Amino acid sequence: MYWCDWSSNPHIAVAGMDGKNISIFVSENMKAPRSLTIDYQTNRLYWVDFKLRKIESIRLDGTDRRVNICSFLITKYYTEILRNTFI
Repeated sequence: MYWCDWSSNPHIAVAGMDGKNISIFVSENMKAPRSLTIDYQTNRLYWVDFKLRKIESIRLDGTDRRVNICSFLITKYYTEILRNTFI
């Protein structure tokens, strides 16, 4: 399982489903990671960094971190994702 911590030491952590083997998965260049989602077809984890205004992704093996969207439009884009998904 994966989760976000956007405290004074922001990071994304990972652990087994039993809660054991906790480790920091991503911690560099983050301010407020939120909204994790996994794309199992591409084996990528996606998240929004609300303060940096980015949507990023990384492979589930911890390689190939990418910025997918980075601009002032992220708030509108993020809202559209939620609106199209839940409304």
